[in-house]
Amino acid sequence: MAVPLVAGLVLAVLAIRYRNQHSLVFVIVFASAFLVLAALLKDLFTWPWHLLVPLMIAAMAARVWEPKSRLSLGWQLGEANAQLWLAAFAIASLATVALVTWAELLQPNLESFRAMVPRGNILVLISAALGFALLNATMEELIWRGAIQSWLAGHTSIRLAILIQALSFGALHWAGFPSGWSGVALATFYGVMLGWLRHATGGLAAPIVAHILADITIFLLVLGSS
Repeated sequence: MAVPLVAGLVLAVLAIRYRNQHSLVFVIVFASAFLVLAALLKDLFTWPWHLLVPLMIAAMAARVWEPKSRLSLGWQLGEANAQLWLAAFAIASLATVALVTWAELLQPNLESFRAMVPRGNILVLISAALGFALLNATMEELIWRGAIQSWLAGHTSIRLAILIQALSFGALHWAGFPSGWSGVALATFYGVMLGWLRHATGGLAAPIVAHILADITIFLLVLGSS
C-alpha cells in the first residue's frame, strides 16, 4: 500500500502547487484519488461494489469543476461497421493473449479471486462466468468510457480524455486482475484501446463486447488456477 499512497500524496501536493492551472489540477486530483483508492482496495477488494467508488469520485470532481454540471454515464450503443467490429475482436484477442501471458509468467496468487467463484456443476460455472463478464464489463465501460471519458471529452481534447480515463482505469487494477505495476500498465494500455473504440464507434456496445470477452478469459484463468 505504501507506494500508491506516497504517490497519491505527492500528486496532491503538486495539485496545491499548480492550483491555478485547472487542467493540470484536474488530472492530478484524478490520479491521486485513484492511486489512493487502489492502495486501499489491495486489502478491501469487494467486487462489484468497489466500482461505485470511482464513479462517485468522478461525479464529485465534475461537480467541483463545474458546479451546475452533472456527470452522465454517456450510454449510447453507437454505430460500428465491419472494420470497427473487427477491431473490437482484435482488441479482445490481444487482451486475452496479454492476460494469459501475464498469468503464466508471473504466477500470481489468485486465492482471493478463487474465493469468489461459486462451487457447482458446469451450468453453475457457465452462468457465473457470463454473469461476471457481463456485469463487470458493463459497469466498467459505463464508468470509464461512458461517464469519465464522455465528460472529459467535453472539457479537453479527445486524446487527453482517453489518456486520463485509461490512467485511472489502470490505477484501479493495482489490486485487480491483472495486478501490481505490470497490471496497471496492461490495464492502462487496454483502457486506451477501449477509449479509442468508444470514440470511433460513438457508443459503448463495441467496447462492452470486447471487455466481456476479456473478462471471460479472466474467469477461466482464475477457475483453472484452483
